Amino acid sequence: MGCLKWIEYSTIYDELFQNYLHRENLRILEIGVLEGGSQSILRKYFHSSSSIFGVDINPNCLKLDTGTKIRIGDATEKKFLSKVTSEMGGIDVVIDDGSHKSLHQKKSFEVLFPLLSDGGLYIVEDLEHSYLLESKGLPFLPNTFWNKSKRTTELLNNEFRRYKKNFTFKIDPLELFSVKFYPQIIAFSKGKRFTPRIVGNDNYIPH
Repeated sequence: MGCLKWIEYSTIYDELFQNYLHRENLRILEIGVLEGGSQSILRKYFHSSSSIFGVDINPNCLKLDTGTKIRIGDATEKKFLSKVTSEMGGIDVVIDDGSHKSLHQKKSFEVLFPLLSDGGLYIVEDLEHSYLLESKGLPFLPNTFWNKSKRTTELLNNEFRRYKKNFTFKIDPLELFSVKFYPQIIAFSKGKRFTPRIVGNDNYIPH
């Protein structure tokens, strides 16, 4: 039951998961099970009360003993993902380690990000494939997941945009709290943002 990850992933995940590591009843969904190695790691890494699900299109994954729950289906289909999310009772963390194809990543993201809990985290791995599999050395293809994610940062300032054409993902701008870029990884955090307004210094108290 192997698990192949880029060497820098451990450092990245230590940063991303620092607020989730000891949280009880965390609900985690991983897209892409393969041999089950990362599912077993997640089981050991997070609190024992966590609910960990994996989805994969390969029915052979059901034979794996990962200590987690595995469901078979297409991770780009809204009906399937909604059913799994409902079974989980909601989701707090999503890790997309599936096909690595931009179109699949986009479809999964646009279904699952709105279903994340407030304060939830959505991670997409192995985004070198936005270059290796799809761009074929071209400097910029707007529909790769990496480049589309860069445009999605504009949603963080959506209220100030003066153009209407949307090159970003189809999500509610006020639900996107941050987008973080790492080597081969992008992490989106969900959180209700206030409509931008300026407050006087006497009312401003840093958290």
